[in-house]
Amino acid sequence: MQKITEKFRKKKYSGDVLSFPSGLEDYLGDVILCPEEIIDNARRLGVDPEEEMTRVIVHGFLHLLGYEDGDREKKKKMWLKQEEILRELKKEKLTCIL
Repeated sequence: MQKITEKFRKKKYSGDVLSFPSGLEDYLGDVILCPEEIIDNARRLGVDPEEEMTRVIVHGFLHLLGYEDGDREKKKKMWLKQEEILRELKKEKLTCIL
């Protein structure tokens, strides 16, 4: 993940998710996950790894849909939408399985 992040984002760290919008009408794009980073984050945050995996997947797909987490307002809008989706998934008992 660190190599991919460095190549495409020009940053030297390993993140938990990267999104690559396709620009095509019928294909949103790709979401790349780093399970090790997600599990480490879950431990650090004291949350269930499957819950964190679900959160990261939703976050990645929101980027494909045009949401951004750059400035404070955009980040707030994205995180509100992310948490709304996560509440709905939880209500439907849909989660990721590691």
